[in-house]
Formats: sequence, C-alpha cells, structure tokens
Amino acid sequence: MSYLSQAEPADAVFYIRKGKVKIVVACQGREGGRHRILGRTKFFEGMFDAQSLRLATARAMTESAVLRVKTE
Repeated sequence: MSYLSQAEPADAVFYIRKGKVKIVVACQGREGGRHRILGRTKFFEGMFDAQSLRLATARAMTESAVLRVKTE
C-alpha cells in the first residue's frame, strides 16, 4: 500500500504507529534512487525540502498503522 506517491500535492505529515515504511525517491522516472526505511514512532513528510509536490513515494513494508496529519 502506498501512503503517498511522488509528484502528488504535498499536504501532510505522517506518523508511523506500527510497522515499517520504505521511502523511495525515483531517479528519471525509475525507482532505485535513494531510499530509507523508517519504523515505529518515526515521522515522514508528505513534502520534502519545502516543495509543494512530493519528491518521494512511501510504501508499507509490513503491516502498518500510519497517522496522517494534514498541514494545510
């Protein structure tokens, strides 16, 4: 399950309550660029570097519970 996708409007911050989430930044339209794996109690942003569009995709790697906090 994707929590957010690259190039969509960035309007939220996410808090991982349970599970692991992989953050991937695509390079030239292909995945495989930079990535990081976040676990329980970590935050990730729906916007990176204060951009109005998301620069990464976030996907659950395990059964997860994520809280979405709208920033607008």
